Amino acid sequence: MLFRRELVFSGVLVLALLLVTVLGALAEDYYVKPTGSDSASGLSWPTAWVTIGHALSVASSGDVIHVRAGVYSPSATGEAFPISVDSSHGGITLLGAGMGMTILDAEGSSSNKRRVMTLAGVGSLTLEGLTIRGGYVASDSGYNDWAVANGGGLYCYECTNLLIKDCEITENYAKGSFASQDGEGHYNWYGQTGTDGSRESARAGGGGIYLRQCKSGDQPTVTIDSCLIHHNETGMGGGGICSNYGPAIIRHTCIHSNKACQGGGVYWFDYVYHGTKIKHILFNDLIVLNELQTPAYYGKYESAGTWEADQGGGVYMSSWGVGQKFRLYNVTVADNDGYEVYMSHNCKNANIKGANNIFWPDDDNKGFHDDGFNGTADMIYSDIWWKDGEAYPGQGGTSSSHNIFGDPLFEHYGEYEVVCQRYFLDRPDSPAIDTGTSDDTKTYSPADIMDPNPFTTDVSGKHDGKENDGMDMGYHSMTHGSSYIELASFEARAVSDKVVLKWETATEIDNAGFLLYRSEAGGKSYRCISGLIAAQGSASSGASYTFVDKDVSGTVYNYYLVDIDTSGNWTPHGPVSARLPMGLKLIELPTGNCQLATVR
Repeated sequence: MLFRRELVFSGVLVLALLLVTVLGALAEDYYVKPTGSDSASGLSWPTAWVTIGHALSVASSGDVIHVRAGVYSPSATGEAFPISVDSSHGGITLLGAGMGMTILDAEGSSSNKRRVMTLAGVGSLTLEGLTIRGGYVASDSGYNDWAVANGGGLYCYECTNLLIKDCEITENYAKGSFASQDGEGHYNWYGQTGTDGSRESARAGGGGIYLRQCKSGDQPTVTIDSCLIHHNETGMGGGGICSNYGPAIIRHTCIHSNKACQGGGVYWFDYVYHGTKIKHILFNDLIVLNELQTPAYYGKYESAGTWEADQGGGVYMSSWGVGQKFRLYNVTVADNDGYEVYMSHNCKNANIKGANNIFWPDDDNKGFHDDGFNGTADMIYSDIWWKDGEAYPGQGGTSSSHNIFGDPLFEHYGEYEVVCQRYFLDRPDSPAIDTGTSDDTKTYSPADIMDPNPFTTDVSGKHDGKENDGMDMGYHSMTHGSSYIELASFEARAVSDKVVLKWETATEIDNAGFLLYRSEAGGKSYRCISGLIAAQGSASSGASYTFVDKDVSGTVYNYYLVDIDTSGNWTPHGPVSARLPMGLKLIELPTGNCQLATVR
């Protein structure tokens, strides 16, 4: 059933004189497709380029590079890897057709080492709707070769305002130092010399993503939002993500089936770098089924010692400095190797806070590890398997922390191999339902999360029977990459006594159709002027659409196009404007933030 929707916009309107010379100075949209040519103009889909590297060499701040669905690799399109982005590329958006659709494949291997992307010193960069795979890095030169041995998929160094959104990071490897003995990745943190005289170390980390020195004061400047990070591997820390003096906000993200020696899913390591205490934030994430492996160097070095094999299959936290800050809110960490969450004894005076979490082990009964931890861990309103199967007491005991101990009774939906659909709370007898807290003062303070609390009660709204009607604990399920509309063009043209609206799509995934909304110039209220316009495109090919608005009277009109997916979710595009030809004329441009709201 379709409901009439009204779009309400709030923002500051200013008058601007639009001249051709001014238009020429505005940001550009560039286009890349697998069948394109780097000798073309790149200014439209028919004239698209073929390589992303060429697009980056032309683009400047504010430009958007649209990358059509397809595989971009050395063998398929001649793409050169790594794709390098530096300080000259600040303010650029690299926009794909969606995860699993636009695929950047470095085709790396032990004999052909190359990562997918290297980001160094870049500011205000957005990567969206991409699959990043096939990176393979390893150092031949040994200890401290940071830029070579880390980050199979993405290597991020001194990046600020970096947004990685709706991306899939998969099948990337950071193997560490290569040795002649066996050709595999060997790791030794201190660069010790082996008993056979070899020296093997590269501080390998971040099979999928490696972050180093990405911060502003004590705040992270990298956001990883609504991503899938899976089946990546490293020779040491962080199969999915390794943060080495490079904090991030990781939110609405599913991290599964990665492999490392410490922190199979996420590895956080820090000290007081340049005197600054920094924050690491996990928010509404699912971290499951990640694996631990013994380092390749184990037993080869006289000083290797005894390897602790349980060091955080889900999350590993370490800090060699004083007072580092770790934040976890609505995070489910379950069914990983070893301890689900492992706080190292090296966390000197670290401050760890969290709420509404679930740390639940598989049959190894290893949930939350804090033995020898030197700091404060204030977890509240969480379902945590602690020592000997007890609830985690928090700072003031279980009664004041409101922590519980009980099998969360995860429900599994869809195909079992779809990992991110296995950990829903949809059984009314689950102890984790309605037992969290939505009190912002206890959980999502802006100083900690820099994101308002998006949840008011629980995951699905089905569990209102409990007396307190609180928030559900754990990960609140998100949809990753289920629907996508790639809009190639949208225009409105006044013709006599009517306005002709035309739009073209390049890709349509799970699209039910479109609605059109209109407002007179200066008006804040948009009303629907069409019925549902049925979808005609598909995932492999788009379609062209035309709608004629006959109810016009000579004034200026603004139009929004809304696509509606098969689940009823909708996304607006626009606005575009139409007016009677009058030569040079002042028109209104929106400059403030827009807010969308639905009524009735």
